[in-house]
Parts: sequence; C-alpha cells; structure tokens
Amino acid sequence: MKDRILNISGTARKLFLAGMVFMAPLVFFTDLTKNPYIAQDLLLSLLMSGFLICWSAEVFIKRELKLAYGVADLFMLLFAAISLASLFYNLASGGKFLALIGDFSQKGDVFVFSFVGGWFLAKYIGSWKWEKFRGEFYFNLLLWCFAWFLFNLFSGIFFWIYAAFMWFWAGYVCLKRLDKVTPFALLDVFTAVCAICGLYGILQNAGLEMIWQININYEFGSRAVSTFGNPNFLSSYLVIFLPMVFLRFMKAKSGGEKFTFFAILVIICAYLAISMTRSSWLGVAGAGALLLLFKDFRALLLKNKMRAAAIIAVCFAVFFLWPSGQGGDKYSPAASQRMAELNDLNDASAFGLGAPADKLNAAYHQRLMMWACGLEMFKESPLLGKGLTSFQTNYGLCQGGLMFKNPALGQLKTQANEAHNQFVQVLAESGLLGFISFICLLVAVFWGLWKAVRAEKNEDLRLAYLCLGAGLAAFILDNTLNITFRAVITAFAFWFVFGMLNNLRRAEKTKKIGGVCAWSILFSGIMIAVLFGAWQVGYFKAEITALKGYKAFAKGEYAQAEVFLKEADANAAIRADAAFSVVNALIEERKYQEALEYALRGIKKYPGYYEFYLRAAGVKSGLGDNIGAAQYLKEALELYPNNLAAAQAWSKFVAALPKLRTADNAETAENLSKMFPYDTDIKLAYLLASFESGEYDKACIKGTEFLAEDIFNPDYYDIVKKCGAEGFPNEDLVKKADLFKKVRGRIKAEKYNSALEKEAEKFYAKYPQDANAGLLLAEVKYNGGKYKEAADILMPHYLANKHQKPISFALSSAYLKAGEKEKAKEVLEGILAYDAHDEQALLRLKRMSDK
Repeated sequence: MKDRILNISGTARKLFLAGMVFMAPLVFFTDLTKNPYIAQDLLLSLLMSGFLICWSAEVFIKRELKLAYGVADLFMLLFAAISLASLFYNLASGGKFLALIGDFSQKGDVFVFSFVGGWFLAKYIGSWKWEKFRGEFYFNLLLWCFAWFLFNLFSGIFFWIYAAFMWFWAGYVCLKRLDKVTPFALLDVFTAVCAICGLYGILQNAGLEMIWQININYEFGSRAVSTFGNPNFLSSYLVIFLPMVFLRFMKAKSGGEKFTFFAILVIICAYLAISMTRSSWLGVAGAGALLLLFKDFRALLLKNKMRAAAIIAVCFAVFFLWPSGQGGDKYSPAASQRMAELNDLNDASAFGLGAPADKLNAAYHQRLMMWACGLEMFKESPLLGKGLTSFQTNYGLCQGGLMFKNPALGQLKTQANEAHNQFVQVLAESGLLGFISFICLLVAVFWGLWKAVRAEKNEDLRLAYLCLGAGLAAFILDNTLNITFRAVITAFAFWFVFGMLNNLRRAEKTKKIGGVCAWSILFSGIMIAVLFGAWQVGYFKAEITALKGYKAFAKGEYAQAEVFLKEADANAAIRADAAFSVVNALIEERKYQEALEYALRGIKKYPGYYEFYLRAAGVKSGLGDNIGAAQYLKEALELYPNNLAAAQAWSKFVAALPKLRTADNAETAENLSKMFPYDTDIKLAYLLASFESGEYDKACIKGTEFLAEDIFNPDYYDIVKKCGAEGFPNEDLVKKADLFKKVRGRIKAEKYNSALEKEAEKFYAKYPQDANAGLLLAEVKYNGGKYKEAADILMPHYLANKHQKPISFALSSAYLKAGEKEKAKEVLEGILAYDAHDEQALLRLKRMSDK
C-alpha cells in the first residue's frame, strides 16, 4: 500500500513539475484579468503547492528526510532572512504599514515561489549526465502546436473540451520525457517552451493570432508579448537557454537533431529582434564574450568551423534583418530601428538627469530616475533598506524631488514598478546587508560551477555547465537594465536552473526521523501549501473582479462598478488602480463623503500615488473645505509636480486664501514657477505667499522680474507697487509700466491710424528688446490690416521666449490673417507642447481644423 501511494505521489510530483516548467509559461487568459500573465503566476503557485504536499506525504511515509546542502545554500538562506527582516523592520517602524503589506501581498509571490520555491525545488532533481536527443518529444510538441490552429473552430462546451484535450496531450508528452527527472530532461522541456513561445510571438508580430480575437500586444505597440504578457519577460527567458541551444546544435549528430536545434536558434534570434529588448541583447553579447574566454568553448568552435560559422552567420542575419512589424508596407529591420531610438543620446548634455527636454530619452532617463531614487532609498536606510517589494511605493515618494530639480523629467513615465536594475533594487529594499548576501550567493554558485567545470572529465558536460552558466550570467547582465528578476515565470526559470547548477557542489545526507517530526513536516507542508495557494487564488479572484469593475465603469454602470471594485479592493494584494476606480465610481454616484473616505484610505494604502491626493482635494473642495483641498493638492504636487492643472488649482487657492500664504507654500510656489514659467496663477501665488510671509526681498525681486516680462499684468503691478511702499527701489519699472499701460489704452481706444502707427513705431524703437513694446506695435499693425508686418515684428520675440503666451497667440493670429494657416497652427501647437491643456490654444486649433 505504501509503495502504491509513493508511486502515485511520485507521478503526481512529475506532473506538477512538468506543469511548472511547461504549462505555467504558456497558459494565460486575456479576458479574465487586466494582466494576462496573472493566470501563470496562479498556476505556478498551485502546482508548487501540490508538489510540496506530495513531498511532505512521501517524507511522512518513508520516515526519512534527504538533505542536500552547500555553501551557496547558506548565503541563499541569509539573503532570504535579511530580505524578510527588512520587511518586518519597516513594518515595525510605522508610517507605511498598509502600503508595505499591500506591496508584499501583490509582489511577494516572486520571492516565495520563484526564488525560495525554485531554489529548493532544484534540490530534488537527479544528477547531471549528458543525454541522447529525444526527437519524439520535440516532434510530438510540434504536432501539438499545429493542433492549436484548430482551436478557434470550436465554440461552447466543445471549446473547453478541445482545450482540455490539448493540455492533457501536452501533459502526457512532458510526463513521458520526464520519465527520469534529470537536468537534461528538464532542459528539453524549457527549450520546448522557448521554441513555442518564440514562434507564437513571431506569428503575432506578423499579424497572425491563432488563439485570441483581441490585440494582446496593445501596451507595447507591435512588440509581440507571446504568452508572457510583456516582451521583456520572454526575451529574458530566452536569454537563459540560448547558449545551451547553441551547444545542442553544435553537438548534434543526426539530421533531425540538427534541424530541431537550428530551427529553435532561428526562432529565438528572430524573437529577440522583434522583442526590441536591448537589455537582453546586451545579455546575449555578454554571454558570447564570456564563453569565448574558455578554452573548451573555443575548441568546440574550431573543431566544427564550418558549422559554427554557418549558424553564427544565420543567427546574425536573422537578428539584424528580421522586420519589425512597425513599418507597415515599408521594410524596417527591428534591431536597427530599436537601436536608432538611442540617437537622442548623441552628446554629453544628454547623459545626466539635468538633460534638457529635447535631449531626453525615455528608456534611458527613466532608468536614471529609478536608480537615483533607489540609491536615495538606500541612503535613507542603509543597513536593511526600505523593505522587501517596497520599491514602487517609495519611488512615488521620491520622483517629485527630481522633477523639481529638472522640470523636463516630468514628461517621462511617472510610475516605476521596479528599479530596472536588480542590484540597485536589492540595495534599496534590503540594504547593504541584503546586497552583500545577494552578491555572495551569486559568487558562491558561479565559483562552485567553475570548480565543477575544472573537475569534470566529460567534455560535453563541461560545455553544458559553461553554456548554462553563460545563460544565467546573461540574465543577470540583462537585469542591470531590466525587471525580469521580479517577474514570476522568468525569475522561477532563473532560480530553478541556478539551483540545478548549485547541485554540482552539494553534499547529501539521508536522515531517519521519528513520528513527531514526520507529522510536523506533513502538517507544515500541507498548511504552507494551503495558505500560499489561498493567497494566490484570492489575488486572482480579486483581479477577475476588478476587471469586471473596469468594464462596468467604462459602460457608465457606476453602481455595479462600485460593487465589483470594492470587492476587489478588499484584497490587500490588488493594484492601486482598482482602489482609485472605486473613488471615481463613488464620485460619479455623487457619494462624496464616502468617496473622500476611500481616497484617504487609498492615501494610506498607496502613499506613492498622487491620484488619491487629487481626488481627495477635489472632493474636499466640493464639500467646501478649500483649505483641506489645497493641502491635498500640495501633497499631490510633491509626488508629481508636473501636473499643471493641480498646480494651477493650488495656486488659485493660495491667491484667494490668506491663511495659505505661508513661507512653506512660497517655497512650493517658487519650485512650481520654475517648472511652469509661463503660468501667471503660479507666479502670483509665489509673489503673494512670499510677500505676506515676510520674505519681501524675494517677492520684490521676483515681482520686478515678472512685471518686466509681462508689463500689463495688474497683479504683478500691485505687488511691485507694494514693494515700493516697503522701500524697494523700483520706481523706474513702475513708471515704465504706467507708460506702457497708457500707450496700450490709446491703442485700445483708437485701434488704428497713421499717427498712432508712427507713435507706436517710435515707442518700439525706444524699447526694441522689450517683447511688450513689440506686442503693442504688432497690435497696431494688425488693426491696420498689416498682418505680415505684425508677424515679422513678433517673430524675434517669439523665438527668444516661446513660453510667453501673449506673444504666441498674437503671432498665430497674425499668421492666420496673413493666409499662412500652417504657420499659425504650428505656433499654437508650440503652446500645447508645454501646456497640453491650454483651452484657448485647443479651441483655436479646433476652429482652424473645422474650416
């Protein structure tokens, strides 16, 4: 009976393992959750939980425990312990308790299932031995792939029957290959996943979608996501196994074996090109350079010169010539198109965070911002960091300071889920202690691998160790610019293979255990499996419910959306957008007080998301609490200062409410005035807050500067006059402003006559560098129908400062009247380039388009 149970459990474990390696990367549902790969995370966790239960049952029945351990295991446990300690330390420190719990609930599956689970799962894999090619395995999976083309012929119950048949077929094929659970058997399954996912991505890129009737690549343009939900995820996955596939081709003996691995190499290279993931390209280049350092690998290339030269030439040709799918009918190689995007970084001024707006490269400068914030988090908590999985929350609290220093950065993406550099992220989240233990873990495994290579007598195995090590090194290099250490499926593949290589230098011991210990292991295994499984099932259900809520909201069914989104938001792991959508639904239903409560709850749970502060401000204002509204607007601007609408609303509150004219608000307004130098509301708030908080010199100096730029502004004029009463020397500017107002009053009254034109020309000759004088002369010319002359007068001043809206609007009007409609539109578009919501510019453009 025991033997029968053990046989069943052993078979179940193989099935669970096959499911983790083969099924989890391939299964996803685009119509169940917002992110399709969430189903993969759930499946991996459930299969791993099932594996844990089977293992616990076998230990219980056998009453023996097999222990496999080495130096790297010590560092692995140390890194895991420090990472958890960082989380608990920051939870105990207070301030962000709900945020940290939410972050770990949402992202902790990578730590639990990919890192810890993948590492320990690898300990129960058989010993390393070079195995013969199993062509029937690849042939059966090729037939399985072709069978998916029939998928859309079925509907209703037959749809699900066919899907079940397909996965039963795949499970049988994988289980047969895993008759013995050896490293090479698993590598065959991993390689098959690479081929299937890569081919599916290539078909998507060509516009052939054989499974889903919707575009699942919309978030990444034409960069095909395949089954991974993100092209970066799949490209990193392929990078791990590319060197090993190359080796299998080089060592292939039969024609079938050569063709199989040749085809897989071509698929991988083609997908790497169309994925446009430059960090993965860097990883592959690094792996190639690393392998060339080893004598065994160089000997392999020299021994098979023709084959090596041919496959390398084919791979390079496929990679550099494969079309991107973004050029329409025009041919455009994916790799060169993607590399051309780095042309922005063509001089030294583009390389730092102080780069001007026209030199910003989104991919590069967003990463600089993330790394700068990551290092700032490390400085704030150097020993233990800011807490495991907390980067996204803390980045939201950091980015505002960078944008205040360089307003141009505000045009970049405003949320960073990860640091896009594994080493910076470990420093930020786990501190110096976590960083050191992580580095020691990597070094211990690679050092053990090198010793295993030197000790191994079998040439094929030595090369296999080197190629797998190079693939893992490529993944690490990739993750100096990528986030796939934080993606469940790719991270699982890395840590599982990393753990298998660690097995090369491990000690094993079988220990007999007593009944109490056996019962404890069985109970603990079942409880851990159930708890972790319930955690992931709960998260998956919440994501399904949230998607229902988003769809209801889009249809205007706000009450139904509220029900679904509240249910989803009750799960701690749910993303911020579900909670934010609850607030929006409540506002649409006019449940303002409840909306405020949910917004305040969102602020506690997601303190790095400025959207909750904006909604709280809006509801507070609607309820008549303008002081409270201004405070939340200010907090939103500290997180994301580039929100012009929020900055304008806050500035109007400061200008209208004397209680808000404090030194602290003057400093905020000063920073905002540097970001939006064209906005008069923000400048006025800065002047009023500075003046009334006692900072007279600052208010008067800036007031003089603002009035000189916009000499007709009555609010600036009043501040400057008050400064004169305080003894500030500005009489000349006041007199000049009075003179300009007098001239302008005459123009408004007389419109146009030759005498007025001559007087305006004399006035402009007196102040030729003053844009305001140019504006007065242009107005006279415009009134006289001399539109081309008006435009010629305004153009030098427009070029000198395109942020002066009065000049821009006057120039656009002159061009339009002169019959130069395209130039008029170009000037208005220039306004929208820095103020996308300017109503006057939008209205004028619409009128031009309607004519």
